Amino acid sequence: MTDKAYHAHLDRADLLLDLGRAGEALSQARQAIAVNAEGSGGWFEASRAFLAMNQGEDALEYAEAGLARAPSSSWGHRLRSTALSQVGRHVEALEAADEALSRAPQEPLAMRRRARCLYLLDRDEEALSQVDEAIALDPENPYGYSLRSDVLLYLERLDASEAAIREGLALAPERADLHRRLGEVLRRQRRNGEALLAFRDAIVMDPTDRRAKAGFENATALFYRSVGIGLFLLMLLDVGLACAFYAWTGGWAWWIRWGGTGLLLVSAVWTLTLEEQGVKIGMDQIDERLWPIWMQVRADLKRAV
Repeated sequence: MTDKAYHAHLDRADLLLDLGRAGEALSQARQAIAVNAEGSGGWFEASRAFLAMNQGEDALEYAEAGLARAPSSSWGHRLRSTALSQVGRHVEALEAADEALSRAPQEPLAMRRRARCLYLLDRDEEALSQVDEAIALDPENPYGYSLRSDVLLYLERLDASEAAIREGLALAPERADLHRRLGEVLRRQRRNGEALLAFRDAIVMDPTDRRAKAGFENATALFYRSVGIGLFLLMLLDVGLACAFYAWTGGWAWWIRWGGTGLLLVSAVWTLTLEEQGVKIGMDQIDERLWPIWMQVRADLKRAV
């Protein structure tokens, strides 16, 4: 009965982590430990939960506790590597990833963990080679393409980075983090309208993703700037035309001269009005659903400050 309860807690913890409910998963992992403290599974699931909550020191403590009970576990060494990366100990993280890979030489998960460590140590070509090996062994896993996209983005190979993340999205279109990463690539390419749509999709799928919300706001600001620049250039064109018309007709009838002056003033007022409303105009030009999401993102980010 004890063994059954232990595995039930582990299964619930695993499912809750997949659903992004790390706090509840941690509770289940601790209950598994209470049932069987000598089993490694509860410690490892707790470590995963702490990693999901960005609590690297706690994740490291629980990973090492699990490894004390199962020192040959590749999973445990991967968790330890991830925790070390999260607390900034990247050289040790690579050593732990090497250990994980030595325990399971053909395991794509261990290869991807090692590739991530190499990437964090700026050993980018090695990281690409390692992640490509992982993709070759596990071509249906979107995480490999996501990692490849990250490395290529860092190397400023933007077209290749976009192609990689789109391959991952083709395999898992329901993953919010992949849409967020696509938004980041598109923003770096200055394709701010498309980036907004990608960040919007990420937020709709996962309303708790603060990085997606921050990316959405940043892409929005860049888009507004481009709208404002366009309106400013339009104003210059209008003013230039009005001045040219005024100069051309300067020696003619007085009503034409005053008409030119009036056109100049109307152009200036009209453009300033458009600039004031430029944000809303820009939103409507892309997608009417962006406007309420933008308003909600702004409110959420202000509350978080």
